[in-house]
Amino acid sequence: ERGIRSVLCLPILHQGELSALLYLENNLIRGAFTAERLQILHLLASQFAVALSNALQYDEQLQQFQYLYRLRLSLGQMQSAQELIERVGLAVMEALMMPTTGVRIECDGRVWTQGAVERDGQFVYVRPLHWGGRERGQLLVCCGVQLSSLQESTLLDETAGQLVQALEARELEAQLLQSARLVSMGELAANVAHELNQPLAAISTTAGDVQMRMVEGVP
Repeated sequence: ERGIRSVLCLPILHQGELSALLYLENNLIRGAFTAERLQILHLLASQFAVALSNALQYDEQLQQFQYLYRLRLSLGQMQSAQELIERVGLAVMEALMMPTTGVRIECDGRVWTQGAVERDGQFVYVRPLHWGGRERGQLLVCCGVQLSSLQESTLLDETAGQLVQALEARELEAQLLQSARLVSMGELAANVAHELNQPLAAISTTAGDVQMRMVEGVP
């Protein structure tokens, strides 16, 4: 119907894996794609495969950077540890966007779960949440496809690291707040004791004077 006289479909391979297909048509002559032309096309295809791989890696790195930037901003707005855990779990789910994805975060007795977790045939990734000299929980991600090394680094290592930093910061803030409250209570107790000591000292002095006068029989 289109009057095609020559057709070429050439696989574009990068490190032995199929990246794309090059499809060419010629509706003028037969045998347009000669051996000499195929050599040139193979050379161009190999260069294109490298360029395409670099472009895809750049796009993936840019997406991961944007994900981490948005995650850091959102974590700064969360107040409680439970809010931090939920925000991280939802961020990982949104980043993967796979129907078979499941995320579970355990931390100091808190558990947050969403999606398919630990089903048969899934790839399971676990990262510990460690601070304060001990392991406090873990980040578990299950998905139907294997993650790349960059995805593992970003969605697992970096995400777990940001969550640990945020949780540790909240815990430190709570400890500082508790210390400030104890200091305030101590200052209040000292002020109260000072205010009570003055009248008590006067009462004690007067009572001692009265007792001495009674002993000596002085009216």
